[in-house]
Amino acid sequence: MKKLLWIVLALFTIEVLGIVGYNWLAAGYAGNATLTLSKYVGLNLWSCIAFGVMNLAIIVLFSIYSVHQKKLTHNLLGLLFCLCYLILSLCPHLPYESPVVTIHQIFAITLFVIMLLSGISLYNKNAKLPRLICGIFILFGLHFIFAYANHLPYFMDDI
Repeated sequence: MKKLLWIVLALFTIEVLGIVGYNWLAAGYAGNATLTLSKYVGLNLWSCIAFGVMNLAIIVLFSIYSVHQKKLTHNLLGLLFCLCYLILSLCPHLPYESPVVTIHQIFAITLFVIMLLSGISLYNKNAKLPRLICGIFILFGLHFIFAYANHLPYFMDDI
């Protein structure tokens, strides 16, 4: 089952490198760190479609993985993750304001909270490296939520 996670990670990495790489190398956004991944995806129709197609594969594989987890918490968080990820894939962050962007933003925040809860639920593992990675992610997640909720300038100015 862990192979599915590696495949999911590889697919996600390929799509991110492809979309951001294209926009950096061919579309004039080289080095632009003010755009989020969602905003890079929404810059081009092809990237919205590619993101959606790749994410469908990721969702299927991750759903299979989630259903086979022993803990109910991991099953539920995995399936909620897939649902939010599906909605993000169907509602890309377009370069102009629209209801689609609002839906995307709501589910992006929800997805992040689900990921934070997943990190918290996985923190009790005995292995040191996974525990360290989860701990760092939990601290980052709490900082992210605090900075986002309070619209801290150092954080919000670069999103």
